[in-house]
Amino acid sequence: LIEKAQKHALEQAVLELYKEGEISTGTGAELLKLSLWDFIRWLGEHEVSIFPSTEAEIAEEMRNVERMVEQMARPKN
Repeated sequence: LIEKAQKHALEQAVLELYKEGEISTGTGAELLKLSLWDFIRWLGEHEVSIFPSTEAEIAEEMRNVERMVEQMARPKN
């Protein structure tokens, strides 16, 4: 039971450190003794993207998409 709790605590710590940008994917994989690919998959299982995106970046992307859709909807002369 103690080992399970320690593993869970380590996983949670690594998850938070990665989400905060304090550690890289390589460091996270090393800390959890996973291959890089398995760590990336593990992040996905915890709904954490390996692609950094702030709310501002996502909002900007949405504005860009909306502009593109508007341009595509305009009749061509």
